[in-house]
Amino acid sequence: MRLMDFCHRQAGKSELKSSRGISETLIILGIGQGDVLVTPMQLTNSIAAISNGGTLYEPYLVQTQHTPKSHSVGVSAANLAAVRAAMRETVVNGSGRALSSLPIQLAGKTGTAQVGVITIRTPGLLVYGPYDKPTLVLTVLIERGGGGDTVAVPLAKEIWQWWGEHRLGLTNPSPIVSK
Repeated sequence: MRLMDFCHRQAGKSELKSSRGISETLIILGIGQGDVLVTPMQLTNSIAAISNGGTLYEPYLVQTQHTPKSHSVGVSAANLAAVRAAMRETVVNGSGRALSSLPIQLAGKTGTAQVGVITIRTPGLLVYGPYDKPTLVLTVLIERGGGGDTVAVPLAKEIWQWWGEHRLGLTNPSPIVSK
C-alpha cells in the first residue's frame, strides 16, 4: 500500500488570495508564510530530495524491501547545493546550532507553522545527516509548542545522539543531559 494514499489530502497546494497580488504572494510564500498546506511526510520527502541531490522518492509502507519509484525534482545542482549550504549554516551558526556539538555533521531548517484561523504555534525542525552522505531525514513537529529552536531542536538533538551511538557507532564527547 502506498503511504501517499494516506497523506494525499490536497496537501502541497497553495491558493492565491484575491486581496493579494502575485508579487506579494510570492514574497509571502518565499519566507515560508501564507497558505501552504503540506503534510509532515511531504516536508520530510522534500528535505530528502534536497539532501540527496534532487531525487524525489515515492514513500511506501514497508512490507518487503524494494526499490521505490523516483523522479528528479527538476532543480539545478547549483541551486540544490546552495540550499544544502544554507541548511548546514543553520546548524553551524543559526537557530539549529545546538546540533553542531554532535559528532555527526547535520543540516537543517527550523520553523514555526501556524495552524488554522486561530493561530496554533507548531515549532518544527527538518534536519538530515550526515551532511556529506545523508542516510536519515528527521522531522520534528510539536503542536502548541514554542519556537523551533527552543523546543524541536533539543528533542532532535537527543534523537540524533541516539542514532549516532546506536546506528553509526559514534560517541559524543559532550553527552546530552535530558531536562
